[in-house]
Amino acid sequence: MAYLNVLNSESAEILARTGDIDRRYPHNCYPAKMLSSLIRGMVELAELDPAYRDRAIRVAENAADWMLAHTIRPPSPLAGFPVTYDYHPEAADVEPTAPARISREKADVSMNIYPAEMARAYVALFDADGKAKYLEAARAVAERYLALQGEDGSWWLNQKISDGSAIGSHRVMPVQGVIPMFEDLARETGDARYRDAADRAFAYVENNPLRTWNWEGQFEDTPAAPRYQNLTKHDACSTAIYLLGRFPGDRRRLAQARELLRFAEDQFVFWEKPYTPADEPTCIPEWNRPWAGKWECPSVAEQYSCYRPIDASAAKLIQTYLALYRAEGNPLDLAKARTLGDEATRMQRGDGFFPTFWSDHPHVTRDNWVNCMLSTASALSELGDVSPPLGIGATAHVTWHEFDAREKTYEMMAAAGMDYVRSDFHFVRCRPNAPGGAWDFCLYDEAVDGARRHGIAFLPILMNPPEWGRDDFGRHEGEWEEFARETARHFKGRIPVSEVCNEPNLQSFWNNPNPENYLAALRTASRAIKAEDPSAKVMISGFAGVPLDFIERIYALGGKEFFDIMNVHPYTWPNPPTGMMEPMMAGLKDLMAR
Repeated sequence: MAYLNVLNSESAEILARTGDIDRRYPHNCYPAKMLSSLIRGMVELAELDPAYRDRAIRVAENAADWMLAHTIRPPSPLAGFPVTYDYHPEAADVEPTAPARISREKADVSMNIYPAEMARAYVALFDADGKAKYLEAARAVAERYLALQGEDGSWWLNQKISDGSAIGSHRVMPVQGVIPMFEDLARETGDARYRDAADRAFAYVENNPLRTWNWEGQFEDTPAAPRYQNLTKHDACSTAIYLLGRFPGDRRRLAQARELLRFAEDQFVFWEKPYTPADEPTCIPEWNRPWAGKWECPSVAEQYSCYRPIDASAAKLIQTYLALYRAEGNPLDLAKARTLGDEATRMQRGDGFFPTFWSDHPHVTRDNWVNCMLSTASALSELGDVSPPLGIGATAHVTWHEFDAREKTYEMMAAAGMDYVRSDFHFVRCRPNAPGGAWDFCLYDEAVDGARRHGIAFLPILMNPPEWGRDDFGRHEGEWEEFARETARHFKGRIPVSEVCNEPNLQSFWNNPNPENYLAALRTASRAIKAEDPSAKVMISGFAGVPLDFIERIYALGGKEFFDIMNVHPYTWPNPPTGMMEPMMAGLKDLMAR
């Protein structure tokens, strides 16, 4: 939908019809950035849906041809680089602020992160249509990088087109665009010079940001800032992804990637709104303050100087979480990627449009960046290709009467290829002297960590409150809430999903079973778990059989918002499941869809 929104846009129509860019779209004043993203997005659409291939490739080719016509020419020392800025008076009429003004002021400037992005787009287009001129264009860009590469392995971030002199002292962070460009071309051509240049550039990363953690923001519309004054997570995340791809199975590199993700998550990911207008930090720039308290969450901020939730920033975290998930198989990484992906789909409009700014500020629809929308589409496409963490599991009472045999149980489950073990977390075993006693999770720590050592995820069933009775929940809601909260806090990052009680529609598990009473327990536990770990999933109790009336009543009471995963035990005894299971599950799916 997002790809089609771009393909059907007025800007794409102008490009397809005339071969010229839409000069009234303000951000086309940054052509290398915008058109490289457009080309790669259209190539991705052509691969996803052959029905749109011809139109998408035509738009991509016209964008590439426009960029080829706007390449820096000799005698400039930067000849072969596409231009970073292109002043459009028409854009100034539409948006009299940043893009037109900046492009006019920087007409003689090349920002040397963007030619590599365009070269990568040329390579992607060559792979799609086979036209040699695009591969040659990419090689021309790469040759200029080879000529300009410094002894430290990097390049001047900004240079004058007219004479090649450096503007400022900042160096290119090469891992996001330049290194991947060299590696793309090394694969396409077999030219070892590109591989060597990529290695020299990575040495710069190792000797500088990987040591200093000065992951500075490098954006065409933001002035280069002193050290540590405008950090961003983009290059840190790109470095994490690069480490995992370049050094598969290397535990030291894996640890570095995990630390880079932690840096990005700690400073830029917000699982809930960080502040309101009343308590907004004074460090937030003045121009940024109208956004206070209007953030949509979970979300990801872009950089210190634009400390606002941006869709492309969420996309970068999705891709980083997925890279770590593929490397380690930790379901929490996938859960976090899916949580941000879910928020992206909630932000998306019916016509496929993703707003750049995840906020209810009125600016969000006016100042939209197409490259960001295409980044989000690409990340969601990658997320959709990852198999969900569903696999095979079994209930085994490894926290109860089978506790002594748990290691043998885990060994057998791992040998059988199982992914999950489901077992009880009893309130009374965590706090035997309730109420007011100390919490003790030692028994369950051993069970959870033992499963993880065998590559098995642990799914706890929060159940068996003290003897105050489950039919009198209201008087003891506080104790139940504390149990759920303390459990979520203690096992944060170690358990991906928590199930709230077991078969509450049976008298044997729930005194006086009724939907209202169980919903109160579900609601309290869900809120407590999400407050401690917003990325955690809550699974509704596994109902005995498929009691549609019971479940329908929970939905009618608003229970849908308090769980992420439906859960039933579709017993058919004493009858065989053949002929019964399918209609039972069809009825449940129909109820959930209503």
